[in-house]
Amino acid sequence: MSSSRQGVRHLLAVYGGISTAVRDSDRNDFGATVDEFLPGYSAHPDWYSEVHRFLHPDDPGGPPDTEQALIALAAEAAADIRLPQPQKARLLLALAVIARVNRLQPDNPLPDLCADEHRDLTIEALAAAGPGSSSPGQCRDRARVFYDDRFARGVPESFVTRDAFDDLRAEALRAGAIGEQTATAPLCASGVVNYRGFDSVVVDTTFSSDSVPLRNLMRIVNPYNWNENYPEFFIRMSHNGPTYAPDGWRRVLETVCLVEGFELNTPLKFNPTAGPTMARLDYDLDTSRFDSGDGRVRVDHGYINMTAIGDPGSGGVHIRTRKVVHIEGISPFAQQRLVCICGYGTASSDFLLGRADPPYPTAEPFDYPETDDAAGDIDDTPITRPRHAVPTAVQIWTDTMIGVTGDYAELAGKWWDRGVTAADVTAFGGQIGSRLAAAPMTFLDAMYRPRHRSR
Repeated sequence: MSSSRQGVRHLLAVYGGISTAVRDSDRNDFGATVDEFLPGYSAHPDWYSEVHRFLHPDDPGGPPDTEQALIALAAEAAADIRLPQPQKARLLLALAVIARVNRLQPDNPLPDLCADEHRDLTIEALAAAGPGSSSPGQCRDRARVFYDDRFARGVPESFVTRDAFDDLRAEALRAGAIGEQTATAPLCASGVVNYRGFDSVVVDTTFSSDSVPLRNLMRIVNPYNWNENYPEFFIRMSHNGPTYAPDGWRRVLETVCLVEGFELNTPLKFNPTAGPTMARLDYDLDTSRFDSGDGRVRVDHGYINMTAIGDPGSGGVHIRTRKVVHIEGISPFAQQRLVCICGYGTASSDFLLGRADPPYPTAEPFDYPETDDAAGDIDDTPITRPRHAVPTAVQIWTDTMIGVTGDYAELAGKWWDRGVTAADVTAFGGQIGSRLAAAPMTFLDAMYRPRHRSR
């Protein structure tokens, strides 16, 4: 079995075909129906052509065809070339959305996945979302049973909101039609914020594991392990000059592959911190080494926040991640689609939990690198408190405001899915209050944290 980067291109075309169908439909209510499940598609129907020009500037291509893209994905799956786990969840979501939209708006340009003439294609596409531990034949057999017993009859009638996707995934998992990581992979709830002068996509995810302890997760979370944790996306994580940036954070040069043949090279800096029952990895664009990358990513900021559930060595872990990114040459909505569908911001569960249970022995430790023997010369110029106090305060306040924006986006997502209850509004108010109250304490913690580890 091998993983497919080309398959991500096909998956983009599946969603692009939905957007093109909205643009080409002569029924105004069709776009409104699609927006119930994929917000913003009717307002930005040409996002796929923008993404295609960005990823393949020398290929004029043509309009995306959802049916042909599903055929291509099915062919790869039959040849045992698999999508990464997070993309499998997005494929299943696309199939469910198309099936439901066809029920509500039968006269539209999308393939009728639950009609007899498309039965085999839909089964093959469902098999492409099947568990990686099963052979292509096993995936196809289970997909056929799931299609006949649940998908063809139930999805067009019962997939009434995007919120119902968790129930659909649970049923597919029980039927063996998908794997556990596909069933739990966080979907992309994203928003757009202005960060350091750039319109940037912000993606927050929250998930937990009852079996992976904090100690195991800390063993593999260092950025120098990311290409081993998730090689379908991270190609290389390389040393990038002196180990420490001027503010004392560690440096790394990240190379990611969004689709086959397209890479981004971005200089990052990161800062690991830990306590008895929690650990956190902050990362940001390393502007001091900006010229070492390709210059296309102008914002790359976020964190992985890990909290033990019970004993840090044997209990579970709760994880919260944030990704804020701006890529030059592409509009905010198109960036959202690219980030979400390619897994740039939401591959967290597969990327982290899949490699921490158990951690592999060659993983670099949480605090790597620490010495010049490990990573070359160290620029260890001391950083005084006055030089980093103001930037730290601004950074923490900016992160707090991004969190508030993310909370607004989450509340809006609930409104799209199922409406907003009084409990939702109360919880939202509590989230905002806790973020604002925590910001000063976070600042003090950052101020008195040593800028360099003793060696």
